[in-house]
Amino acid sequence: MTLVLWMVAALAHNAVGQSLSYGIDPVRDSLAFVQFNKHMDSIRVHRPTVALVLSGGGAKGAAHVSVIRYLEDVGIPIDLVLGTSIGGLVGGLHACGYTGQELEDIIRSQDWNYLMRDTHPRRYDALLQKNYDRQYQLSVPFGSYQWDFLGNEQRTERSTRSLLSNGIVQGRNIQNLFSSLLVGYGDDIDFFQLPIPFVCVATDMVTAQPKIWHSGNLVKALRSTMSIPGLFTPVKTNGMVLVDGSLRNNMPAGIARQLGADIIITVDISAPALNAKQINSLIDFIFQTTDVLGRESYNAALATTDIYIQPDMSDYSLLSFDAESIDSILVRGRKAVMAHAGEIQVLKEMLNDTMTYQTGKKAINMRSRPIILKNIVFNGINSKEEEYLRKRLKLHTVILKHQIDDAVATMMGTKAFEQVTYELLGEETPFTLQFNCFRSPINQLDAGARFDAYDFASLQLHAGFNANQLMGSRWDFTARLGLKSCLSIGYTYRTGEGIDFGGEGSFQAIRNGAFRSEPYDFRIDFNRGRLDGYVSFAPWKQLNLQLGMRMDYFYRVSMLVDYGLTAGTWSDIDKSNIYASAFARLRSDSFNDPYFPTQGLVYAFDYNLYLPGWLHDSPTLHAMQLSFKGAFSKKRLTLMPFLETRHISDDIVPYINMLSISDANKSLDQQISFVGISTPVAARRMLGTAGLTARFQAAPKHFIYATFQLLNESDNIRQYFDKEQSETYMAIALEYAYKTLFGPIKANIHWSDINKSVGFYLGLGYDF
Repeated sequence: MTLVLWMVAALAHNAVGQSLSYGIDPVRDSLAFVQFNKHMDSIRVHRPTVALVLSGGGAKGAAHVSVIRYLEDVGIPIDLVLGTSIGGLVGGLHACGYTGQELEDIIRSQDWNYLMRDTHPRRYDALLQKNYDRQYQLSVPFGSYQWDFLGNEQRTERSTRSLLSNGIVQGRNIQNLFSSLLVGYGDDIDFFQLPIPFVCVATDMVTAQPKIWHSGNLVKALRSTMSIPGLFTPVKTNGMVLVDGSLRNNMPAGIARQLGADIIITVDISAPALNAKQINSLIDFIFQTTDVLGRESYNAALATTDIYIQPDMSDYSLLSFDAESIDSILVRGRKAVMAHAGEIQVLKEMLNDTMTYQTGKKAINMRSRPIILKNIVFNGINSKEEEYLRKRLKLHTVILKHQIDDAVATMMGTKAFEQVTYELLGEETPFTLQFNCFRSPINQLDAGARFDAYDFASLQLHAGFNANQLMGSRWDFTARLGLKSCLSIGYTYRTGEGIDFGGEGSFQAIRNGAFRSEPYDFRIDFNRGRLDGYVSFAPWKQLNLQLGMRMDYFYRVSMLVDYGLTAGTWSDIDKSNIYASAFARLRSDSFNDPYFPTQGLVYAFDYNLYLPGWLHDSPTLHAMQLSFKGAFSKKRLTLMPFLETRHISDDIVPYINMLSISDANKSLDQQISFVGISTPVAARRMLGTAGLTARFQAAPKHFIYATFQLLNESDNIRQYFDKEQSETYMAIALEYAYKTLFGPIKANIHWSDINKSVGFYLGLGYDF
């Protein structure tokens, strides 16, 4: 049957020529096999031909690298490399000229936790987006990017996707890694023309047939061969839906024989089939499924192999990518190949001629070598958006991998795209950098909930229309329910220069707002209405400057006071008033995690000028506030220094200095955190606090905190540094936190010499 197929292919030779094969086409594939066999015949004149076959097995593929290094050391020529899944990845890089040592360096230097997910560093997110992400447990995007919310203006059609959204990981980061390692081979090519001829195998879910990649797009081939069903999204191309090749052929030794290999060296890192007691998780089930589907081809490969190398991988899984496991897997791979040293030596003597008969340039690794660009292309966006991105990204013609990675992360940080991949096209310098942009749904619904010992339960809902777009109009609607209820509506227009013009109106109702002002305890219910107008500069970055005008209306609904002090003691000025103000805000947030950071800085500066009250006269008020937080880690210990200071020129009740135990317990914008108190406390006009938190990560999701904090206050700046006219307080807290999908669970005990008593705090959920 194979001979007949080859004859048909030969007859079709004039019709199809040397064109590349994209789908599953037996005639075209067989023709390619016939042509490559001629190449193998030319080698066979001098010596037998040798193929290296690398099986799939996830992280255990590090053992393949050890085998390659050993074969290089002893001088075994490889005429053909074939692989499936991780075997395809390692084999594809080796076929493009990477030595065993270089492959080992690549494997050791990767952040596999990052590569196996679709994340990007949080520091690239716009500050506005960070504020949303830290408040909501649930986000539901919806709506296509085809019209503008205000003007119903038609937009460009959403770009056609090459990836489906039915896997846990879409594989953006690992696909971009392939692109950076295979510069010079980014175009559609014949894999038989690589420095070492190469074949990898994927599985087409439409036809249930193996896709034998011997030509086409090499990056796409590598991405498809490792698409474990349920973990990675399939690759959709040319009518195929491609997943991991292990479903049909995890060890393609039979293909090596069809391609003319006389001697086949096979490295098998697959694990034995699981028994009933061992199938206990999703990973176990996926593994067993692929094993069952590919068992027939696996048994055939064993019969075809000449030198069979099987490292002991019994202690490792598909996802054992931690540094310690990789080190051990490399060692076991070396031991396994050395156990066959006698066979390999016999093979070397039989070959006699160790010359390789394939030539080709080595792929460029962008991590260590810059490349020159002749052009930058954006697919999937319109011309105005392209102009916007070019201004924001500021890419140069000489570029390194980390600069492209920064550009991708910056684009992802806008939330306008759910996927951004890149290709480097061209066979030699200068190259074309092509970004492939896949749009996010344009609108967003968010929901967050929290509980704590002081405010009890709170729920916050948000709807953002046109929220995920680069430019134009955006509407935001937010509602919070609880003791601090709030309703707000905001509108923002972003220009092509990346400047935001916006406004927001809100109404807030605070009920049971307890605080202490020595020696009295108060419980106040009040309402606040607010109108803001502002302009924001550099809103796409982690640093944001905002200038604006504000109108505040405060109305005290009721007040209860301990110690017999009557409400009449407070004047009408403090009961209700309208205040106009101008403000300037500078914000920066480079924390890598909003709640459990290990690195980064957060700082803010606020200046507010409050004009005399409109309903009741009040003094002009200047208020300045500065805050800083840092995170510095070494292994499981993180040190987080912090400081915050605020000065107001006079006492106006809605804007007085206040202390609260955490950011989640603020009734007023200006409240400053002080860990040693239970009830918010009114403070003097000049306030400064500094402290240090030491956090120890006891387990992946378990954290223990110890905080020491000092606070100093006075009536003005001059007195602040006078011990006789200022007061200093100390606070300590011990806290346990557990990281959950719904936000951190926090429980602490605290003490300060403000109230001279031990308090307890319990909180669950994100802060808002």
